[in-house]
Amino acid sequence: MRISFALLAALALSATGAPAIAVTPALIDPAALAGTWSLSSGGKTCHLSLSVALVEGTKAHSIDLGDCVEAGFPRLRTWSAESDGLAFELDGGKVLFMSREAADRFEGKGRDGRQYVMSRNSR
Repeated sequence: MRISFALLAALALSATGAPAIAVTPALIDPAALAGTWSLSSGGKTCHLSLSVALVEGTKAHSIDLGDCVEAGFPRLRTWSAESDGLAFELDGGKVLFMSREAADRFEGKGRDGRQYVMSRNSR
């Protein structure tokens, strides 16, 4: 059985009581997130599409809100991948951050106080 040096070093440090080393997760690839998703909150569900196209003058990507506006969801303008999830913005301010719970599932609480779940749409 082979053990990597990094694992061996981490085990040695943890045995000595030294603080654990924090590692920032890798940035999520926007191309892997492009496509149609279901967004749910408060018993309502809508469908939106994330694009890899950048919105002019920003480092964020565009969103096609599909039927979300009619369903009463916020008029999100852009999205961006972060190391631990997704950030959605409206007029330059972050209104919703969603943590990655699984490969095709994100959860978060918006500035409006509502809990949101976004999952890969199968339709």
